[in-house]
Amino acid sequence: MRPIVLLLVIIASTLAQATEFDIGRRNLPSRVGAALFEADAIEEIARGESKGDPFDFGHFSVGVSAGLMLDPVGFGTSIEGEMWLLPMLSVGTRLTLGVGGETFFLGLAPTIKGIAPLPLYERTLLFAFVGPGLAYISHTNDAGHTDSEVGFMLSFGTGIDIHFARWFSLGGGISFYWLVTRPADEGFIWMLDFVRFRVHL
Repeated sequence: MRPIVLLLVIIASTLAQATEFDIGRRNLPSRVGAALFEADAIEEIARGESKGDPFDFGHFSVGVSAGLMLDPVGFGTSIEGEMWLLPMLSVGTRLTLGVGGETFFLGLAPTIKGIAPLPLYERTLLFAFVGPGLAYISHTNDAGHTDSEVGFMLSFGTGIDIHFARWFSLGGGISFYWLVTRPADEGFIWMLDFVRFRVHL
């Protein structure tokens, strides 16, 4: 009887350890906050332990930003969604709209984004993204003639996000759009994102 009890104890202990490790690995992407900002977080995650209630990015993020389009001057906004492949790397899509003067800009690009923590505040993250895409430009000249064209563009940018809670963050940034094929004779557009609101699922 005693060997059977000992065997059951060993099996239960092994299953508990396996479950604990599985929880840690399964939650690794959604507990990236701990991985970034706590010194012992990697070991704790491997052991399936939690330190308080760490915020995280989740597996998916969606967000919107509003700001100023420059050259030409006008209103600019972006909508983006992304999936986190690693705690510090994501892929997604960015839709950008700009209206200024006689120019209308609409850009769509798949993007790759990387993030890194800043020492200013443990929940402050620096991000950078890059991605090729398509741009639609409509421009009206002084003579009243409207020229509309679709062309190839390269988008890239950087900024800061502050994660106030596990599920949302606020920030700002700057984005650039190099219109490689010069649609409607436009070559370069850039925007200041004064407000970035993001939800992390």
